[in-house]
Amino acid sequence: MDATPSAPPARVIADFTETINPHASPDLFGLSNEPSKDHAAQVYPLLQAAGIRFQRGTLHVNRLFDEPFPGATLEDWRANTGGIRESGNWDWRPLGWLDHARRHGIRTQLNLLQIPNWLSHNGTASGIPADWEAWRHVVGTVIERFGDRIDSVDVLNEPMTPVMIDLEGTAYTSQEAAAADLYVHTAHAVREANPDLIVGGPGEDRRGGEFGSLGTILRDPRVTPADLRFVSYHAYDPYPGRRLELAALDELLESTGRQRLPVYLNEWNHDYFGDTTAPEVKGERAVAFAARTLIDLANEPRLAGAAFMSALPGNVPLDPDQNAPGLVIAQAVYDWHGDHAVLWPQSRAFALFSVAMGLGAGPFRTCAVTAPDPLAALAFVNTDGREGVVVVNDGPEPSSCRVELPGVTATTGDLCNALPGAPGLDCTRIDLAPTPDGAAALLSLAPYSAAGLLCP
Repeated sequence: MDATPSAPPARVIADFTETINPHASPDLFGLSNEPSKDHAAQVYPLLQAAGIRFQRGTLHVNRLFDEPFPGATLEDWRANTGGIRESGNWDWRPLGWLDHARRHGIRTQLNLLQIPNWLSHNGTASGIPADWEAWRHVVGTVIERFGDRIDSVDVLNEPMTPVMIDLEGTAYTSQEAAAADLYVHTAHAVREANPDLIVGGPGEDRRGGEFGSLGTILRDPRVTPADLRFVSYHAYDPYPGRRLELAALDELLESTGRQRLPVYLNEWNHDYFGDTTAPEVKGERAVAFAARTLIDLANEPRLAGAAFMSALPGNVPLDPDQNAPGLVIAQAVYDWHGDHAVLWPQSRAFALFSVAMGLGAGPFRTCAVTAPDPLAALAFVNTDGREGVVVVNDGPEPSSCRVELPGVTATTGDLCNALPGAPGLDCTRIDLAPTPDGAAALLSLAPYSAAGLLCP
């Protein structure tokens, strides 16, 4: 009996003459949060090698004072008790990530959130400042000290969430109004300390409509164009790059007279549950999930940058400087093993795009490409003018595909595979087959993997 013939390879057809995104940014290859400070010296070289080019790191402002001034009060601040107003006495260790990022070629966006407990109306870091002048002084001091290591400042983080802004006991009647006041005072303090520093926000977790507090901030007459030079928000979704609601965001921006502001998706992941077991976060689908999301983000002209959530460790408790101190959470990018770190599989997707394909080296152009499910593909021309294609197999079975490259005359190309279970990338030089209108290559993809082909 004759064997059943195998299915022909799927066709992936690039068209380098049709541009999708003319100015894709290397800041798409970013992370949110920061490694634990005791791990940083070992982790940052790994992040650089994986092609991380952008970091939206955090300062929980209360942590400048928690250790050196436990139990401090607003009266202590006003009287300078114990030298609390003198910045040399503050705990600056939570901002050590800025120096590490700078040394490893990573652009920095500082997220300012929460406030000193002694300044809060209710004694918690999520409260409202009881003295706006004191708040502006603290923020200005941070910027004066670290402004030369900061590329932009992202003011607020998910301000519609009570754990971030707690209104209980205040005169505020809405999260939006409180967020607007916090935004205004913080942005003004940043710009008073460094007028040239780019400021934006508010790191919203709401998409659509008013985008949480963003609509209120956009309409606030106290917010000048220099006070809001970009907008930022988050997306936790199985398809975060396809559900950005950017048309609705542009409509909101235009209706408030602030059209075409740059947009940062400065947190994204499959979900935000710290104990998730989703295979896209902690399992075999992680490489494919990250790679197909990077494809979607790269093809979106409105995005100035993006940050995968997160740069945290995923197997040890977080330290006191981080978002959930003492907890072990799943939204991470490395494991810590006593004296060294091992990056999670998602990092291979970043390395494939940013390093192997050269997309992290500078602005690049994305082009039209067709690919049948469960494949996804990105066609591009990198900053050096080299053409290439990344193909993702987001299915449970191996797949083969014929990548067709019209207009390409090269006879060889560089092929790199990002596999779920293999450390690093598997790279080699392959032959390209000539076709009547260009060249082609036959690729084999393991389940939930990605491959990149770069022409000379």
